[in-house]
Amino acid sequence: MHVYTQDFERLLGRSIVSWIGTEMAAGQDDPIVWTNASCGFLQFYDLQLCFSDDSLEHWTARLDDDCNYYGLYLEESAMPLQLFEAEGADIFRARVAPGLPTGPIVHMKKHVDEYGQVVAVTLSTADRSVTLWCGHVTWEDGQFTIRRPEEFVLVEALGEARSGRSEQDMACNPQLRSSFNPPASPVPGACI
Repeated sequence: MHVYTQDFERLLGRSIVSWIGTEMAAGQDDPIVWTNASCGFLQFYDLQLCFSDDSLEHWTARLDDDCNYYGLYLEESAMPLQLFEAEGADIFRARVAPGLPTGPIVHMKKHVDEYGQVVAVTLSTADRSVTLWCGHVTWEDGQFTIRRPEEFVLVEALGEARSGRSEQDMACNPQLRSSFNPPASPVPGACI
C-alpha cells in the first residue's frame, strides 16, 4: 500500500547523499529527445532522495484524492530505484540525477497554488538550492514546451556531475557518499 504525504517539513535536517530518478524523454519520436540545460528542467516520472541514514524518500507528482488537481507528494521508500539505460525507442531511463545539492537540508519552502496543492518545493543545503515542480516537458516543433502543474516531477537543471564516479557506484552506496560533490553551476548546453 502506498501512503503519499505532502509533509515536506520531515525533510529538514536530513542529509542528502544522492538523487536517483526515472527520467522520461521530452520528445518521444525518433530521435528521442531528453531534457537538457536549454530547457531548464530535468523531467522524472519519479525521483528518490537517498539520505545519510540509509533512508529514502520517493517524490512523485499525482492528482489529489479527488482527482482534480496535480501536486507533489512524498512516499517513504523501502528499496532504492534500480538504474537502467534507455535502449532503442525507450522513453525512460533511471539514473543518478547530476548536479543536485547534497548535504543537510537547512531550509524548505512549499509553493501552494490557488487550489491548496503543493505544486513546487524548494530545498536548500548550506550553499545550494533546488526547486522541484509538478509539470510536464514536451519537445514540439523543435523546442521544449513546459506545462505546470502536470503529472511529472521537474527538477531545475543544474548541469552534469563530474565526480569521476559511475552512476551505478553512486546509487545509495554508503562507501562512496563523501566523494560525491556535484558542481555548483550549470554547464551551458550540456546534455543532461
